[in-house]
Amino acid sequence: MVEAEADLIVEWYLEVETRLRHFLESIPYRHDTRDLPFVPLASIFLDTCSILDGVFRALSSRQEDRSQLTIAEFAPEYEARLGLGQRRSLFLRFPSAVLRPFKDWVSAVGTYQKLSWWSDHNDLKHDRVAASARATLANCTSSVCALQQVLSQLPQFFQASTRHGLLHFGTLNVAWARDNIYDTPGHQTILFESQLFATPIGARCFPDAADAIDPISYGNGERLWRFMLPA
Repeated sequence: MVEAEADLIVEWYLEVETRLRHFLESIPYRHDTRDLPFVPLASIFLDTCSILDGVFRALSSRQEDRSQLTIAEFAPEYEARLGLGQRRSLFLRFPSAVLRPFKDWVSAVGTYQKLSWWSDHNDLKHDRVAASARATLANCTSSVCALQQVLSQLPQFFQASTRHGLLHFGTLNVAWARDNIYDTPGHQTILFESQLFATPIGARCFPDAADAIDPISYGNGERLWRFMLPA
């Protein structure tokens, strides 16, 4: 992937995230809203999954015709490469939540297990009217968070993410982080931080509980630090 393509994909991510963020200004993500369908979310949901599918396809290491690959082939490959099933992102909106959009998408024997929001996107893609109820706030939020997680963990997007102010390095040197953070993840952590989500890269993952997150341990990102200020 050339740098211009990486930059374009990051810009597409920021555009779909902005659309979701504007929606959340009217309808917050809560237990009584997240499973409800909303007409404006259908296009955000479909666009986000289309970008995610394109990234998986473009950067797959599989040798067969990539146009024929599906989530069933992508899941074991990208789980092995990126450990997405263990990735946790903090949703930077109240009420706070730790999201795991790829949780349990690969079985113990390394095969794809149904990812509900991805299956719902497929239904919506093939029949937007009949499957309109799939355009829920939970599905849309999961898809945008999933795309953010994938971009955060792939080194191909490091430069573009840095240019767009998405990566926070704490006290680490940027050039050192670029050359080492993805290859030696057991040593240091940086933070991929957008308007809606914060996701660690490297040694540390977030815990399951939002209130257990210590911003200092994750590069002390600007939005994360402000979000986690004690009351």
